Amino acid sequence: MLFRSPVSYAGEVLAHDPLRHDTSRLLTDGNVDALLWVSSFSDRPPPTTDLPRIVIGTAGTVAPAPNTVCLPVGTPGVDHAGQLLRTDGVVALPVQALLDRKLPSAASVLSALLARLD
Repeated sequence: MLFRSPVSYAGEVLAHDPLRHDTSRLLTDGNVDALLWVSSFSDRPPPTTDLPRIVIGTAGTVAPAPNTVCLPVGTPGVDHAGQLLRTDGVVALPVQALLDRKLPSAASVLSALLARLD
């Protein structure tokens, strides 16, 4: 099963709404300009779309279309330290790096992209 979190990061506060922020519906209805796919635990490809895609994923993720940019990142608890969180916010588990494959974290890649936008 592919987990997609129906959360909007557009405002100052995160907004969770399974119907309003459903990835498939947003792509089908043309309500978005591009797709940012972040998956540091699985190399599953992003949803199929003609929209431009930025994929921040594991080193095994393959760019599925010419309109896709793939940025490889490490997996928390394998390539770098991090925190694993349950989506209901009940448990946070700190994890340490096991390997040194020289892959950046998804957070550091996203921070670098944000810095370039400013």
